[in-house]
Amino acid sequence: MRRFAFALPFVVLAAGVAEAKEYKRPDFSSLKPLLGSWSCEGTFSGAQTKLTVTGKMDFDGYYINLQGSAPKSKDLPVGYRFQAYVGWDDVAKTWIGVSVDSWGGTEIAKGKGFV
Repeated sequence: MRRFAFALPFVVLAAGVAEAKEYKRPDFSSLKPLLGSWSCEGTFSGAQTKLTVTGKMDFDGYYINLQGSAPKSKDLPVGYRFQAYVGWDDVAKTWIGVSVDSWGGTEIAKGKGFV
């Protein structure tokens, strides 16, 4: 039974590949400041820290992959890391974001734009 349960997603995926079509890639021009390496300083979880982030296009240009970290410090004794993806839902006409972090946090977000 385990073998069947494990194989089922791949069978469904393979069936979908036969009908796959290439979708229009999102226009990420408004999010270009997120690409490359950058950092910001501020208060995070009560600790003064510096967050360093690297953003790059991923999954053939359909998502921005953001990876970031804040170092261990006196005020932030365990440090912090995250990975996030930002993309466009063309059906709902909204931005989507998914992230996970080293503290066990997860987030799924939607929005019409970024401020």
